[in-house]
Amino acid sequence: MGEFTTEDPLSASRRRWIDHVVGRVDGRFGFGFEEILGAGVRPNVPSLYVMGLGFDPRATVAFDVAAPALPKGSRVIAIVPKATSSGESRESAFQRRNQEHAQAIAEKHSLDLEVVQPNPGALDTRFHGVWLVRELRERQEWATPHVVVDISSLPSAIFFALIRAFLDEGADGRQLQVAAAENHWLDDLILDSGTLAPQFLPGFNLHGSLEDLRDEGTRIWVPVLGHARQAQMEAISSAFAPHEICPVVPFPAPDPRRGDSLVAEYGELLFDTLEVDAQKFIYADGSNPFDLYKVLLTISGRYSTALEPLGPTIIVPSTHGSKLLSLGVLLGAYEADLSVVNAGAPTSVLDPESTDGTIRDLAEESRPTCLWLAGEPYEQWPHRTLRQTPLQEATGVQVSEGQER
Repeated sequence: MGEFTTEDPLSASRRRWIDHVVGRVDGRFGFGFEEILGAGVRPNVPSLYVMGLGFDPRATVAFDVAAPALPKGSRVIAIVPKATSSGESRESAFQRRNQEHAQAIAEKHSLDLEVVQPNPGALDTRFHGVWLVRELRERQEWATPHVVVDISSLPSAIFFALIRAFLDEGADGRQLQVAAAENHWLDDLILDSGTLAPQFLPGFNLHGSLEDLRDEGTRIWVPVLGHARQAQMEAISSAFAPHEICPVVPFPAPDPRRGDSLVAEYGELLFDTLEVDAQKFIYADGSNPFDLYKVLLTISGRYSTALEPLGPTIIVPSTHGSKLLSLGVLLGAYEADLSVVNAGAPTSVLDPESTDGTIRDLAEESRPTCLWLAGEPYEQWPHRTLRQTPLQEATGVQVSEGQER
């Protein structure tokens, strides 16, 4: 398989996150999770923590680590993406347990928790993110100087819209961070039931509909591969009719064979049906969203330049994999002005062949990651001269390009 390099000196100096800050509980990227999150806290000022409270057992993993670092009185807005809290299903039981745990954590650390169910009457849950942004903009919490969006149990349709809104706002002095508890083994145990019609995510739609693009320009599709999402990919491919496909596989990844297993899983669809060129595969670090971000900017610039004589080049990524890789798509699409297509499922369920104990054990093994997207580390962007922030002065670590490797 070939690989797109991220070296692109002509555009590197203009990239918003060419220098970036990532913290993980094991310190892989030079910082710890609590270290990064704590550095974003404003002294004596409550923070805003937005999280999901679905049935995903990772819902409270990052929150449990983050809560001690949040000032007392901080607001926690916990979103129940779907009405799973009532009923006798296994998923409802997990959701209720997550909510009880979140309430216990909030009480222990004197945090103000509010549970919100976005737009309960909406027929298409992919518009929940737009509803939530409108709701939050009417509240005083929107102006909070330190915001953490925990995407561990948030659907992409919600966190794409929410993070974009905070980035667009660009409030002076706001520290915007994203937290996620990641474990791809657990991703594989959350199964989709059915497939929604493909459409662009709100906030990442520059073209109307996929069908409108079938006769326009050169169409490049960049799907981020994830387990058991073939129906979604087939639906997108049929609607978009791409001229070229560049699948993204996670490498490196916690499981060194993760990329190979995904290629084997989709081999018939990719090679036999869609006739994907093996040289077009893209490798992206499965634990660092900024890696995929840089790759998307690179291929966007190169395809646009190379194919300019043929007319417009339309590059459309889609997310079928982990939350961290999905965040990489968000960041790349945000900066490169790309539309992002989604063909999610009406409902999702936990793997019936896996025990509750196995699922909870995998959740506990998840490694929380904190990414700093706006604020102190980027105060001189787009001027790329780095300075010592209070965080760097305290730790003695200089944030620089390639720091994640």
